[in-house]
Amino acid sequence: MTHGEEDKAFRMVLWERGSLRAPRQRNHALSVAFATPISHRSDGLLAARVSRIIHEDQMAAALTLIRGIDPLVQDLIMVQPERDDGPLPARGSAATLHVRHARAGLVPVHVMGDGTRRAIHLASLLVDLPPGGVLLLDELEVGMHTSVLHGVFRWLVTTCRERGVQLFATTHSLEAIDTLGKRHVGPSPGGGSRTRRGGTSSAEAPPAPRRREARPSSGPPP
Repeated sequence: MTHGEEDKAFRMVLWERGSLRAPRQRNHALSVAFATPISHRSDGLLAARVSRIIHEDQMAAALTLIRGIDPLVQDLIMVQPERDDGPLPARGSAATLHVRHARAGLVPVHVMGDGTRRAIHLASLLVDLPPGGVLLLDELEVGMHTSVLHGVFRWLVTTCRERGVQLFATTHSLEAIDTLGKRHVGPSPGGGSRTRRGGTSSAEAPPAPRRREARPSSGPPP
């Protein structure tokens, strides 16, 4: 390795929430939020995310985003377990995240479905990202039934566009690509293919022939 090559070599680690920084240029940082396929299944992570948006007075914005997926979510509340002998915090206990739901009432987040849990996680990330930030979404279909996936993805694209956030979403599911490919996805920061009409970027899933080529011969399309 030459001296010049050595100067360009550096190691990068991407955590759940952080930033990407150019080497030796501290003033050039990119805010990044990363949603893995299992992030929303961690009760502790969801509680930490909601605690952060409470402290930053972003709850109203987060609830607005969450209701774009589940309109029955009324509020997110941190609840401290009580002792059996009175209204005092249980020793060694920590506050847990509860969801006030129009149909289910006040329930712990762990009893909610994957779709609502992922909506809470994504909304908490989006309200925390500044304009110009990046949301990395791995396995976009996780927790979402294919019947609602198109609407969820449109919600994501619209929200990112309105907040000035760039979205990178990945999937290994051809069923998800088929679902998104049935209709035009709409204006977005990126996608399977990108066209420009009058200065507006639009994203679409890969065309049907390309999706058929990618599908294993053993499985017909749904």
